[in-house]
Amino acid sequence: MDAFLEDIKQLPADFPKAKRLYLALGDNLFRLREWFGAFYHKPEMADQVAVWGSPQQIAEQIVRLRDAGVNYILLNPVFDEAGPDGASLPGFFASSAVIRKAKKHLHIHRFSG
Repeated sequence: MDAFLEDIKQLPADFPKAKRLYLALGDNLFRLREWFGAFYHKPEMADQVAVWGSPQQIAEQIVRLRDAGVNYILLNPVFDEAGPDGASLPGFFASSAVIRKAKKHLHIHRFSG
């Protein structure tokens, strides 16, 4: 993600900036790397193009993109492991105050392919 954020700084301010963001609820980085290995044959992509963790950690990364000038985000859920508090991705999308606030400044869409 850091490399992406550095790259977009080189673009003109009025140039549309978009990011497909793979996300996984939960702290299972091993499983996330396995997923990228199975689908793209590059497990290290998980560290480069995905966010994972609690709903709050994911929301913080979305805000980080917004603050860097990204104005369109395509959220691509990889898997959903409900946390001990029962948090899930559908619940995250439906109830996240951060997502609602970020939508005022971003175009956020959920990929469901």
